[in-house]
Amino acid sequence: MARPKVYDDAVRTRLVDAAARAVATAGATAVSLRRVSAAAGTTTNAVYTIFGSRQGLLDAVAARAKRACEDTLRRARRHANPVEDLIHLALAYRRWALANPSLYAVAFGERGHEPLPALGLASTPPDAVPSLIHPLADLVTELGQDAALRDVPVRTITWSIWAAMHGLITLELAWWHGQVSQEREHTYLLHCDAIVRGWLAGGNPEPLWDLEPLWALEPVRQVDAGAASGRAPPPLPSW
Repeated sequence: MARPKVYDDAVRTRLVDAAARAVATAGATAVSLRRVSAAAGTTTNAVYTIFGSRQGLLDAVAARAKRACEDTLRRARRHANPVEDLIHLALAYRRWALANPSLYAVAFGERGHEPLPALGLASTPPDAVPSLIHPLADLVTELGQDAALRDVPVRTITWSIWAAMHGLITLELAWWHGQVSQEREHTYLLHCDAIVRGWLAGGNPEPLWDLEPLWALEPVRQVDAGAASGRAPPPLPSW
């Protein structure tokens, strides 16, 4: 009987990389093992030998994205001052996303595709934050010792800061991917700094608008079917 072929870690890494690109481009349901294997310079036999199944490969992609994101955020903790660490974390998050756009898209279900089930995002309770951004929540918990923030839920501030970070990064990847710009990084940091300063200065201020009538509005319905079809957005001037 022929011995089963042994594949090294390099093949495993190439397969996960290729699968991550495929998930980021077309979503998990469109991943073809034949195309992924070809892109990795191997065969489908390698997928079954290393991961056991197609789902095993997708789980490995999810684990890579989750671990890479969490490790990036945790390594940003360098100072005793949580405010300073927050800005370093925001910068590390952006640089990781721009350097690893496929893993970033996989981690958060970007480009209109559902996040991989193994990430656990869909099962995150509405009153919690995803484990991917627990390092950010930990910093916000430390900030919560500030008198201005003691009455504000940690999840509220965490979601606010994360939205500030995630929003600009998503726009940058969509519109200017591959175009290096110190100005955009400077704008990103100013934006994050303004959000953090706003929370520290105001704590839980009264809203500028009467929000009660807004809660009764119907949820937004998708009108433009092309929004989730991967259709390219119209060109924007360089920033």
